[in-house]
Amino acid sequence: MSRFPMSFLSAALAVASLAAVAGAQHGGGAPVEAPKAHPAPQSKPASAPAEAKMTAEERAKVVKLLRQSEETLLKEVDGLSDAQWSFKPAPDQWSVGECVEHLLMSESRIVARMEQAITDKPDPDWKAKTEGKSEILEKVVPDRSTKAKAPEAVQPTGKLAHAEVIAQFKKTRAKTIDFAQKTDAPLKAFTSDHPFFGPMNGYQWLLLAPLHTQRHTAQLVEVKSNAAFPPK
Repeated sequence: MSRFPMSFLSAALAVASLAAVAGAQHGGGAPVEAPKAHPAPQSKPASAPAEAKMTAEERAKVVKLLRQSEETLLKEVDGLSDAQWSFKPAPDQWSVGECVEHLLMSESRIVARMEQAITDKPDPDWKAKTEGKSEILEKVVPDRSTKAKAPEAVQPTGKLAHAEVIAQFKKTRAKTIDFAQKTDAPLKAFTSDHPFFGPMNGYQWLLLAPLHTQRHTAQLVEVKSNAAFPPK
C-alpha cells in the first residue's frame, strides 16, 4: 500500500495513547509525570512460548531506534530560543514545543502500559493475530504524507516550560530504553486491540515509541523551515 485513508493514520498516531491513557485525566498545564521506575518484569510461568520474547536482534533494533530518534530530536531542538520554540506556522498547527510536549505526553505512558499489559494472561493466538504488523507500523507511522489529529488526551497545552519539556522527555526516554534493554517478559504474547490494526503485541507497542518520535521530529523540522520562523 502506498497511501492510507485518514482513519488509518489517525489510528497510527493514536496508538501511543490508546489503552495506556484510558481513564487518564488531561491535566491542563500540569507537568506530565513519567512512570515510576520498576524492576524489569521477568518472564511469567504462563504458557507463553520462548519465541514470544524479543529476539536479540529485535531488542537491539528497538533500542537503536529509541536512541537514534532521541538524538535526532534533541539535535533539532538544541539551542532554540523561546520564540522559536513557541512559533506556530498557523493557529491550527503545532509549534516545535508542542510537538515535543505531545511526544512526552504519549511516551510517558508507554512503559507503564507495557508493565500493565504483561500482568494479563498471555494470548495463545498472538502470533496469528499480530504477524506482519511491525512492518506496517514501520512503514506507516513515520510517513507524514497523510496528516491526522492527535487524540484529545495527548493534545499539547503549550503551558509547560521549554526546558521542563525537554528534561522530562529525556527522563522518560531513558525509562523506555531501560525497559527495552532489561525486560525478559514474553512481550509478543500480550496483545491489546488497536482500532485499525486490531490486536498488536507488546513488542509492537514498544516499537511504536521511536517511530512516533520520527514522525513528529519530521513535523517540527517542517515548522523550522517555515519562512516566518524566527531567526533567533
